[in-house]
Amino acid sequence: MGRQSPLEDGTLSMRQKALLKRDITKEHLSNLKAGYVSIHEASLHKTGIRGRKTYLFWALVGFLLILALGNLIVTCFLLGVLRLANGMKNLELLPDENIIKFYGDIDLNMTIKRDGLLEAFAEDGMTIESQEGEVHLVFSNSSEAIHMDPIKTQVDNVNSFVVYDPETGEEIFSTDYPNFGLPKGVKQINIKQAIARSISSPVGSNLEFKSPSKLRLKGNEGTKMDSKNMIVTAMTDLFLKAVEGAIVLEAYDGVRIDVKNVNLARSSPTDEAQFQLCLCATTGQIFRVPIPLNNARRTEKITCESAILHDNICDEK
Repeated sequence: MGRQSPLEDGTLSMRQKALLKRDITKEHLSNLKAGYVSIHEASLHKTGIRGRKTYLFWALVGFLLILALGNLIVTCFLLGVLRLANGMKNLELLPDENIIKFYGDIDLNMTIKRDGLLEAFAEDGMTIESQEGEVHLVFSNSSEAIHMDPIKTQVDNVNSFVVYDPETGEEIFSTDYPNFGLPKGVKQINIKQAIARSISSPVGSNLEFKSPSKLRLKGNEGTKMDSKNMIVTAMTDLFLKAVEGAIVLEAYDGVRIDVKNVNLARSSPTDEAQFQLCLCATTGQIFRVPIPLNNARRTEKITCESAILHDNICDEK
């Protein structure tokens, strides 16, 4: 076994240890100075953003900050309108059943439903409202539509319109031919045109036809009106026309014309020729007689009595 060094066996004195430590430190410092190069700070290459690039950098930072702030505002707005929390308060999506459930009052400008089916919950009804406007139900690629406003409900271009009781499925109202009946509580119906075989009112009730401008009753095979008491009035003119056949006015107690309310022929500075309306006393046939312009100056005036009648329309058959 070799001999140990004085440092290992502890035979060095305190002075020898101090000298040995100083030599080791000096050798270490000399090793560090071997790779050291003295340089000047002014000659070093400066890194980072300086000059105009600084303004562009802060401008980009400001733009991103404004964009993030706008996104935050929009997000808060959507959270408030849609009432989003853990879910959506007024809306629930059921993709498995292909259903969208709405809760409470929903404000929608336009709703597009592919199958056209709008339903409410079994225990609650569904109310569709429009504030100071109308409600339009329009079917795509067709002219069928339903328009509702505070005054009327209008159905356009449909073959039939049926309303059912949602609970019992009973038919409440229908326009299907041949029987078209108004539901209880409805006393009048406003339509532009109706094609029907017959129109009648319940026993003991009046049937009235009114129009603000023009009312036309037409039958392809004739028109027959039967009533206990029939009154026909017009603000301007009343036309009775038969394309083929005749016009027959028949009543049990006779037909009366209120001549007090019949408008007189208008006066004209050019003296237009007029017609005189005449009535056969025996048959009730109505006809007209042309009155010439100089009838007032004639010795024998043209009247109903002087009319030459063809086919003996006033003779009883």
